[in-house]
Amino acid sequence: MHRKYIDLQYLVRGSEQIGYAPDVMTYEVKEDKLKEKDVLFYKSVERETFLEMKEKDFAVFFPNDIHRPTCMYEEQELVKKVVLKISVDLI
Repeated sequence: MHRKYIDLQYLVRGSEQIGYAPDVMTYEVKEDKLKEKDVLFYKSVERETFLEMKEKDFAVFFPNDIHRPTCMYEEQELVKKVVLKISVDLI
């Protein structure tokens, strides 16, 4: 998850699942790299939902969205995607 950026993820080739959940700010932090890379990892997340992504699909994740991309969907395959990072300061 990020605090400074909105992620727009576009799947060019392949398929994947992206786990996501609202950030309720009560989860135990596994790794905090917000200052260096604007990324935060939690040990576990409750009520995670999986978004099934196929070629030409896109998803938008805001700073209050926990998201876990690149989860295997059906079988292991090569995935090509474009990720745009949009600064929250621009909106």
